[in-house]
Amino acid sequence: MKIHSVTMKGFGPYKETETVNFDAFNDEGLFLITGKTGAGKTSILDAITFALFGNVPRYGNVTDDSVRSKYVVDTDIETRVDLEFSQGPDRYRVSRTPSFTKPGNKNSTAVWAEIVKLLPDGTQEALASRKVSLVNQQIASIVRLNADQFKQVILLAQGAFQEFLLAKSEERRTLLRQLFNSGRFLDYSTDLEEQARVLRTQLAHLGTAVKTQVHTLAAEFGEELPTEFDGTERAEILEWAAPLVAALAERVALAHVAVTEAEAVRAGAENAFSAIQAVAVNQKRLAETQAVAADLDTAKDAIERDRLALDAAAKADAVWVAVEAQITAQLAAEGAAIDHAQALSVFVDAFPGSDSSIGVLAEQAKELAAQFARLEALVHAEKGLTEIANDLELAKSAVLEAEDRHASTALRVQELQDSEPQLKQQIETAAKGAAGENAANQTLGPLESQLAAAQDAERLTRDLQQARAADIQARKASDESSKALTDFKATQYGQFAGVLAQELADGDPCRVCGSTVHPKLAILADGHVTAEQVEEAELEVAAKRDDQAETTDVVTRLETQLKTAEAQSKGEPVAELVANADVARAHLETARQAAESLKELTDQRDALADSLSTASQAQATAKVQLATKQGELKSLDREFTKESTKVGRERGDFASVAERQTRVDSEHRIVETLLETTRALEKATTHFDAASKVCADELARRGFADTVVVKAARLPLAEQERIARKVKSHDEALAVVASTLAEEALQNLPAEPVEIGDLHLAYEDAKRAKSQADQAFGEVNRVQVRTNQLLAEINAAFAESGSAQAEFETVDRLAQTVRGQGPNTKKMTLETFALAADLEEIVAAANVLLVKMTNGRYELRYSDVLTKGKALSGLGLDVIDAYNDERRPPESLSGGEKFQASLALALGLAEVVTNRNGGVRLDTLFIDEGFGALDEDTLSEVLDTIDALREGGRTVGLISHVDKVKERIHNHIHVKVAAGGWSTLA
Repeated sequence: MKIHSVTMKGFGPYKETETVNFDAFNDEGLFLITGKTGAGKTSILDAITFALFGNVPRYGNVTDDSVRSKYVVDTDIETRVDLEFSQGPDRYRVSRTPSFTKPGNKNSTAVWAEIVKLLPDGTQEALASRKVSLVNQQIASIVRLNADQFKQVILLAQGAFQEFLLAKSEERRTLLRQLFNSGRFLDYSTDLEEQARVLRTQLAHLGTAVKTQVHTLAAEFGEELPTEFDGTERAEILEWAAPLVAALAERVALAHVAVTEAEAVRAGAENAFSAIQAVAVNQKRLAETQAVAADLDTAKDAIERDRLALDAAAKADAVWVAVEAQITAQLAAEGAAIDHAQALSVFVDAFPGSDSSIGVLAEQAKELAAQFARLEALVHAEKGLTEIANDLELAKSAVLEAEDRHASTALRVQELQDSEPQLKQQIETAAKGAAGENAANQTLGPLESQLAAAQDAERLTRDLQQARAADIQARKASDESSKALTDFKATQYGQFAGVLAQELADGDPCRVCGSTVHPKLAILADGHVTAEQVEEAELEVAAKRDDQAETTDVVTRLETQLKTAEAQSKGEPVAELVANADVARAHLETARQAAESLKELTDQRDALADSLSTASQAQATAKVQLATKQGELKSLDREFTKESTKVGRERGDFASVAERQTRVDSEHRIVETLLETTRALEKATTHFDAASKVCADELARRGFADTVVVKAARLPLAEQERIARKVKSHDEALAVVASTLAEEALQNLPAEPVEIGDLHLAYEDAKRAKSQADQAFGEVNRVQVRTNQLLAEINAAFAESGSAQAEFETVDRLAQTVRGQGPNTKKMTLETFALAADLEEIVAAANVLLVKMTNGRYELRYSDVLTKGKALSGLGLDVIDAYNDERRPPESLSGGEKFQASLALALGLAEVVTNRNGGVRLDTLFIDEGFGALDEDTLSEVLDTIDALREGGRTVGLISHVDKVKERIHNHIHVKVAAGGWSTLA
């Protein structure tokens, strides 16, 4: 993975947009990020972490206002980081903004992120945007490192890589767990403990179940358990139950015999009772049937009368259709005669003395219909005359309007032609005044540049005086801090023997002479100078030197700017330049006003030409419209005269053609009505004569004297149906009686009723005895089934308990071993055992670098020595000193030695982590601070080791303020603090 660039805006100490282009250092492969303490060097690394993972460890892994620059808090400027990086052949850009609250808003903005793939042709492909979770998933699949791993293998943060060296076993386990995701081994331990707990509970439940089943078994047998009986041994339970099971089986057999005997008695009693009961039922049926036969014989005469009435009603219904048809035809003929008389009366009134025969009426109706149709067309023509008269009036008005419009447009054309000469004269005058604008501009431009340079020279003179005074103070402060550092170191060297004596104990070798006997230890003076105080003094010297370098840069820059300003102003006084510039501006303003006037007049001229063209076109259009309207007026006048003549001829003596048409329509209706009623009367008379003949024939054929007899014989349909049902019911009852009396079962029955009481009582007693036998057998059989079931469940429970006990013992022992307890003599958990292998691999990689940095003196060793008390062991680290072949803890190393060992361990850890994540190649590496504690020789060796990391095209960035590091590394990114307090990059 290679970091190409990072751009920050409103992030941490950076207010403006700042970009770091790491590709600029590809050729050298090594660069330094330097600046005063607190300037914002480490914030560059924070921005990289934030862009990739959305959090910053130094800010508590948050993504809200904590990362937002305090210099943009009260503005709408967004906080944003853009990072370009590559993984293998592919290049990406990830952008991210945190949630923050804009001024005046209660709600915070939403967190936003985006990742795009940068294609070789200069285009880009969006992989995920807006939805932060999707962006994070894309980054995880590309980078293949989480935030903790990234911090350990690419961003070696200030002081963080010493934590791993000096950590206790438990602390080291926590860090390795984050990097290698060993938490899954804790899940294994938890799963085993849960399995053991479940098995333990299962065993307890099985024991309780067996005891419950034994007590239930005793209750079913109706026996008490022996006093010494605890129900935990299978053989004991079976031995106790065996005789009880045998006795129960004998009881079941006896009960079954009793049931068989009771069933035989019940069957015999049932047969005897059924036979006598059948005789009694037949005697009762015979008596009931004979009574019904007597009732039917009594109703015989009435039924015959009903049969005759039904036959007469059926004949009357058949004749009644013809009777009704005659009545209907008679009524229709009488109605037609009345309608004909009325129509004839109206016809005579309308046409006195006219012939009313059918042929004459038909011809008269045809003639009136033709006359009505001819008048229909003239009615429409009469109505159209009104519309033509209205159109004629409108046409006259349109002619008048066209004449007015033509006169108005002619007047407008003349007015526009008269104003054109005056406008041309005004344009010529304005053009002469505007011609001087270019000359005025050429005069004013150089004067304003010269004036600005003169004003800058005055300001720069004042700024230079203040900068020189600040430079003197900075030099003085730098000299004082250097002198203080020299005094500190001199005092420290004088107290060094006392410092070494504090580390010695009886039996420990002296780091100077190697002796293990220390007869007279040097005394450490009160208020002695510590290494931390010296390091703080060194930091102070570096900071003062940075301040002095900045003030010198400011003086140099101001001197250069002042010389440039004096040359551009040509030594002219500011007041004289101001006066000359005012005169030039006045000339320019006059010319500009003339130019503006010229533009306005030109616009007016163009508008005049447009207006004249428009007015001329309007005049021509008005002339054409006038001629058109006059032609339309003449055409309408001719049409009105023609139609009026034709309508007047057809109107005659009537007020209108419509009135004459109405009169013709009324006469036509009278003739048509008489014609229709005459034809209807003839038809109705013929139909009545035919119906009367049919009715007379039907009366004779059915044997009726007249219609009065027919009407008397008719019965309502409901009454006919009632009588029919009555007759049918009587016939069916006679058939049933005859069939019943002929049955064989009713022949030869005893004359007297039989007695069934004693046999019925005997049958009921037999049924009760059988039921009691069944109940006794069911109960003893239920007990036998239940006891067999309980014994089977007890046997199954003992079998399951034996298997569960063996499995529990295995799982419980394994769970204790995984927890580092019980048989685990190393007191190492499963997770620790796995991490120990990772730690050995890390130590092996780290020793390759540490041996080179310490010239073969130091190596790291993994230790699985047991810890004291209850603490878990297995992740210890020791240092092997080749000078005396001694194994000692990392805490015994000096500050510089700790830095070397920590750096080697961090780089070894980075190598192992990247190999575990699919062989991720680290083409960019950052190391933050820690160099101030190294002496000159050690620093040189460490830098040589770091320099070797550039092999294969890797770029390494250091963060430090140490002078020796600045001298050794030529490529610098300088972080400066602006006058407003925010940081900038140079």
